[in-house]
Formats: sequence, structure tokens, C-alpha cells
Amino acid sequence: MSWEPIDMARSEALKTQLSKEVGQGHILASNLSQLNVVAARGDQDDILVTDDSSDTFFIVHLTWNAGGTQDKTFPNTVKLKAQSDQRLEH
Repeated sequence: MSWEPIDMARSEALKTQLSKEVGQGHILASNLSQLNVVAARGDQDDILVTDDSSDTFFIVHLTWNAGGTQDKTFPNTVKLKAQSDQRLEH
């Protein structure tokens, strides 16, 4: 299955979940307010997130954990540069 665009209500719901999961030190922690969820995978818990302050995309694998974690590697996040699928960092 491929990426599917999502409506505003689902985008907000997924962003709320993302905010619950991201703990201090995570790559997304400092700019959560500038992120938008724009697509989701129907066969996985992956979401595609854009950063309004830069030309950057992130693929995030949600864990559906109710609280943030001290492990800055969760939720698993891959940073992508716009116009490319080249992975820059985890």
C-alpha cells in the first residue's frame, strides 16, 4: 500500500498523537508547532510530516504510546529533504 493524503481532521488527530509520543531530545521536539501531517500509510503506522519552517519532510512511525519517552530515538523518525527521498539522518 502507498501513501494516502489525509483530511484536516485526521491530520490534527495524528499530530496530537505525535505530540504525545515525542519526548525531550527527539529530532522533532523543538519544532512541533511548525509540523503538519500530510499523508499516512494505510498498511503501517507511518505518517509523512512537513516542517513549515524549512523545506524538510519526516517519515515518522507512530507507536501509539500514550506518553512521551526519554528515548530520543522514538518514535522512529527519518528526515528527508524536499524534492528528494534521500535519507539524511535518523
